[in-house]
Amino acid sequence: MIIPWRLKEALRPAALAVGIFAFRHGFRSAQTFEWLRKGWGNEGWTADTTYLKTICRWASQVQGPILECGSGLSTILLGIVAPGRVTTLEHLPKWQERTQQTAKRYSLDVNILSAPLVDYGGFTWYSLSDSLSRNYALVICDGPPSDTPGGRYGLLPAARRLLAQNGVILMDDVERPDEQATIARWKSELGVLCEEHRTSSGVYAIVRVKAQT
Repeated sequence: MIIPWRLKEALRPAALAVGIFAFRHGFRSAQTFEWLRKGWGNEGWTADTTYLKTICRWASQVQGPILECGSGLSTILLGIVAPGRVTTLEHLPKWQERTQQTAKRYSLDVNILSAPLVDYGGFTWYSLSDSLSRNYALVICDGPPSDTPGGRYGLLPAARRLLAQNGVILMDDVERPDEQATIARWKSELGVLCEEHRTSSGVYAIVRVKAQT
């Protein structure tokens, strides 16, 4: 049966509420993530279940602060598995507001910073506030958008000084040529190590940043 678009939209808040309740109480099955994705909406851009599970597993295991590039459903889940440890950079005010409102509705401890995209000379990336912590053990790299000059390349040139020794980056959409080019540059210029993992809808990478000498 095809559900009309208006009915789908009306059901989204209920699906999100059910998904968050289940996730908070340890029920993290494929069905729970399906509720979460459908409830959040924006399904064409939201990470798939496998990648969301990977984010949550890593965030639960690492010690220390976590940096997220781009806000969304992952921010909400990080507010549950790693409360108070995540800083999210967001360049679009409407997404910052939406994610903050959702987090407030469910009493989640998130920190979403307004971070307009700026020209670093050779690439464009998020502006970095002086309030940012150091020693980020984990970076969730799902932004900036692919049409940004330099794409996601700017993460390491701009923010490597903020990462912990031997930090880990999780990057989605690695099946795309721009992300492949970014990883190739990071390998050549910075000697990162990279593992790629295929999901039902794409590829994500686990990028390990070598300690600076």
